[in-house]
Amino acid sequence: MTPIEIVQKAIPGADAALCDHIIWGRTGFPSFWKSGNPAREIFEAARRLQRAVANGRRLCDHCDREVTDGNYCCPSCSGTLERARA
Repeated sequence: MTPIEIVQKAIPGADAALCDHIIWGRTGFPSFWKSGNPAREIFEAARRLQRAVANGRRLCDHCDREVTDGNYCCPSCSGTLERARA
């Protein structure tokens, strides 16, 4: 099963852009996996994003914490990015 098929199993009807976002932006694809089961990580990332969207929530692009005010990063990740830039 391909990564796109895994996302589409979790989110039926997911288009290519959403699949790419989940695979490349919300997982360790292609090589930085938290566990030894990449298929499960892709499936769980897709389900987390689907639940968040269904509940009107936005998740941090880096860690999946909830963000507010139209931000893309939570305060923790924003601080880490700022320190890395300095």
